[in-house]
Parts: sequence; C-alpha cells; structure tokens
Amino acid sequence: MGVRRVTSLAPSAFLASAASTDVLQQQLLLHSPRVATTDTAVSLAKNIWSSAVQNSPLPAGLSAHKQSAWDKSVIASERLELNNSLSNPADQVRQATSPHSGDWLHALQLSGCGLGLDDRAVHIAAGLRLGANICEPHQCPYGATVDAKGMHGLSWKRGSGRSARHRGSNDLIWRALTKADIPATKEPSDLLRTDGKRPDGVTLLR
Repeated sequence: MGVRRVTSLAPSAFLASAASTDVLQQQLLLHSPRVATTDTAVSLAKNIWSSAVQNSPLPAGLSAHKQSAWDKSVIASERLELNNSLSNPADQVRQATSPHSGDWLHALQLSGCGLGLDDRAVHIAAGLRLGANICEPHQCPYGATVDAKGMHGLSWKRGSGRSARHRGSNDLIWRALTKADIPATKEPSDLLRTDGKRPDGVTLLR
C-alpha cells in the first residue's frame, strides 16, 4: 500500500534534523567541554544510511537539511531490491510506477461527482494493489476462468464495470462542458449494430 517502515525512514529523518540544527548545536555547546567531540549517534546513523543505499554519496550543503534528499536514495534502493525479489510478472507490474499514478489518492471524496469509494470498492482496490485474493475462483458468463485474484474483469471487454466507467466519464465531461456554457450533446444510444454500420447522422432515434 506504500506504507513505509519506520526503520527505513528513521535514519533519513534523524540525519536531516541533525544537519539543519548543527549550527544551533554548536552555539549552545560553545562553552561545553564536549564541543570538540564527535556525535556518535550521527556517525552511527550515517553508517546505517550508507549500508542501506549501497554507499551512495552523502547529501551535502543545504540539501543535507532536507529529509527528502536523504530518503530519496533509500526509496530507490528499496524499490530495486523489491523488484529483484519478484519473479511473477503480475507482481512486477503492480510495483511499476509512472508519473501521476498515485494522484487518485489526493482526490476529494465527493460522492456527487462520482469520486466517493464505498467499502466494496476500497476492498477491491486494496486487494488488487497487494495481490491478495478478492473473490472465489469461478467462470464468467462467457466461459472464461476467473482466478481468486479477480483480474479477469479488468481486461474483459464486455464487463459491466468497464461500461459503467465509460458512461461515468462521458457524463462527467458533459456536465463540465455544460457548466462552462459550451454546447454539448451526449452520443445517443442504439448506435451499435450487429452489421457494423452506423446511422447516417440524420435519422432520428426514439
């Protein structure tokens, strides 16, 4: 689900905090007899960080004050290690990332705009993300075998969920154009024919 381990995040957070407060620490400890000593906790955290990122260069300068600069290398190393441990192509695809692939997590839960997720939708989304079993193995109405992962419905062209998403997208775009005072008309029904032909655009459908 993308939830980080505290043990992998802690060194980056500590080192960024130590680097950003180093000047203040020196001022506070100016008259302390321990001012010239090395902070063993910082050295230990740097060793842990270096071993986790396979000896990547330490962030320096102002970038060392940012937790993201330390954590970026840790995330890349853990992702590489995870991908190398996966042998199933389906598991490898689940770990693949692309720009804006997680933007849906920031969407407002507005049920009026179709953005609200019920418990069933969250159950299925979490199961697909984790690769868990989300249904009992069965056969779809057209005879195809559906395994416990339930991924058959994502690629089945005649799936009801696919049609519902298509209609929902059309409705959302139509309402947005209407609000912007842009003339828009939904595509009428009964356009799909068994002979592959389409209406001429003049015939009125009732």
